[in-house]
Amino acid sequence: MLRGVVAIVALMLTICPAYAQVEQTMHIGGDTLTYRYVPADQTHAEVQTSGVVSGRSILDYLTFGDRELNPGASFTIFGTPFYNQEQGWGIAASGVMNYRTRTMTPGDTPSSLALRLSASLSASCTVELAGENWLGGDRHRVGYGVSYTLDNNDIWGLDFDTARGSSYGSYSLSAAAVEGAYGYRVTDAFMVGLHANYRFMRIYDPSEWADKLLADEVMRLSMVGVGVDIEFDTRCDDGVVTRGLYLVGSYTLRNYLLGDIPLGHNVTLRFDYYQPLWRGATLVLDLLGEYNSAGTPWMLRSVMGGEDYMRGYYVGRYIGDNLLSAQLELRQHIWQGLGAAAWGGGGALFSADDPFAWRKVLPTYGVGLRWGMGGGASLCIDMAFGKGSHAIIAGFREVF
Repeated sequence: MLRGVVAIVALMLTICPAYAQVEQTMHIGGDTLTYRYVPADQTHAEVQTSGVVSGRSILDYLTFGDRELNPGASFTIFGTPFYNQEQGWGIAASGVMNYRTRTMTPGDTPSSLALRLSASLSASCTVELAGENWLGGDRHRVGYGVSYTLDNNDIWGLDFDTARGSSYGSYSLSAAAVEGAYGYRVTDAFMVGLHANYRFMRIYDPSEWADKLLADEVMRLSMVGVGVDIEFDTRCDDGVVTRGLYLVGSYTLRNYLLGDIPLGHNVTLRFDYYQPLWRGATLVLDLLGEYNSAGTPWMLRSVMGGEDYMRGYYVGRYIGDNLLSAQLELRQHIWQGLGAAAWGGGGALFSADDPFAWRKVLPTYGVGLRWGMGGGASLCIDMAFGKGSHAIIAGFREVF
């Protein structure tokens, strides 16, 4: 009998928690405390939501403060003076933001957004906004960019022999560009994609020599390009690439909106191989080939020099429809963020009416210093040499 009563009472307390609201007494420091336990109403529990809800700020959405989701979130701003033979002395600043949204996981690659500004004493300036977003668990990549450049350039000639001469002229350039790209990751290393871009370029205030050289060339250009991309990438990138293979190919169909210019084509292939040597040392091989169809406006033809490839030459001194280049660079980490580099190589520009010849192969070699600035960015200062030419180059990234 007693055992049955105990069972019934236990069942009632389980089904009806209200019966547990029994007053209890507790003695604390000479005082008597009487309390009643009331269970919470579980039928109206708050529903937890994920993603962005009303009232959250953009910064909260980007999860800068959520270290569990976004351990690599960063916002880096840095600037430095620079010098090159095209623009002289100037100052460059860059802001880079790496982030994940609340729809991403800690294992997803962070997206990035970068704003770059540069201005020189020669009245040249560039403004560039570029971003890259990874979606769908790193399966889809969306890239975009907008830029504007106002520049003053020199020109020697549109063929190899004229460009080797000592006579040159000058002109001013105004250029705007908008581009977007989509890539789909087929495997961990292989990606295919599409891209589209628009360019507007205008030449003004040419000197007498430049006006003579460009008498039969277009001085104003508006172009829309669409194309396909392939990419094979096995590089190990922990802020600094030390091992792997990178192969990228691109085809672009160009349609010109101004002037009587036929449809054009551009094909670009690049191969980079990274091999670690001794401690802190990496050997990098870079091969580049570029083809532009006959009739490509001179402003869109291949050039060498600057901080991109074939360092040591004035950008645009040598111009051609096609480019071939090869470079070998040794990079050595020294201490903390400090490193050094030394390279050598060669390249040639040629066209259908100015064909390839071994005498057109120009050398490039030089040395440089590197300083890591966090967020995957590095300050790179190079002393570069070419045939009868040299340059000091300061930038925020490795050439390849």
